[in-house]
Amino acid sequence: MIQTTIENGVAVIRLNRDEKLNALNFSMILELQDLLHHLAEDAQVKGLVLKGGSKAFCAGGDVVDLYKHYIIRGKDPNPFFATEFKVDNQIETFPKPVVALVHGITMGGGVGLSCGADFIVADETTTWAMPETRLGIVPDVGVGYYLSKLPRPVALYLSLLGVSITGSDMMKLGLATHYVKSKSLIQLESDLIACGMATTADIRTVLDAYRVPTVTTALDKAKSDIDRYFDSTTLEALLDNLSKGSDWGKDVYQWFQDKSPLSLKLVFGKYDVGKALTRQETFEMDEKILDYCYVTGNMGEGIRAAMIDKDPPHFKPTSVQDVDDDVVSRLLSKRERVVK
Repeated sequence: MIQTTIENGVAVIRLNRDEKLNALNFSMILELQDLLHHLAEDAQVKGLVLKGGSKAFCAGGDVVDLYKHYIIRGKDPNPFFATEFKVDNQIETFPKPVVALVHGITMGGGVGLSCGADFIVADETTTWAMPETRLGIVPDVGVGYYLSKLPRPVALYLSLLGVSITGSDMMKLGLATHYVKSKSLIQLESDLIACGMATTADIRTVLDAYRVPTVTTALDKAKSDIDRYFDSTTLEALLDNLSKGSDWGKDVYQWFQDKSPLSLKLVFGKYDVGKALTRQETFEMDEKILDYCYVTGNMGEGIRAAMIDKDPPHFKPTSVQDVDDDVVSRLLSKRERVVK
């Protein structure tokens, strides 16, 4: 499920589970963990390229596999998430330059793998999203560290709703370092290998040669509405304003209906808390929140409804107003662990 080549000092890791859009199962995560460790210590390796297939870089963690092998069997999924986060951290702290080619679908765990790379190369096929609130959890993989650096309205819009954005959007938001044409990726990769990736300056010279202008997107066109509605001081006010607002606002209000109320409250608060966290601290908070979402059943219910039975979810609590703010505060604390 992982292919690796080393040429001219450049290691290329290719996620190779195309039939599942390169969704990460535990076997892939363990293989990546071992591979990254060996490549980091290999003196012949000067740089690393991460890539996926023709349709997807990585569609996220394989939550269907997680549901079938862990959740319905009553097995704690923490080892899956904890190891996944360690792999994400290995990439961010890799001792040699890392280039992530985020071609195609890049969601959830795929964002986790790529967002810590030194260079993130998006193209016109890239579809980036963190759609966890409908799964009864929150955007994890330490991505909150980066989302908290974005302007509040767009960060909340993306993380509360799991809205997909394009490669152009990534570039404008600082979530990608380069925007290129997908048809140039084969030659771009060849040029990276030819340069040896020994220095970031060499890599930047190669990548800069392939830059193309960004384009106007749906996110650009919605900016004034996003700024208007998603700068609210409370989640309750945000939802109330949407429900009573313009046609755009009322449409977006409906998008909230299949999301976990607890997840929404956590995401809303996590944006501000995340501004003071390192990415490592963000991983630790994500792990704590995921533990709670598993124990309370929201994780299992969200995955079941969205990915297995594809019917309306039954989250607990059932409304934002019924979420215990004390639980939210403790889950967003760096120090406290919360047990049901």
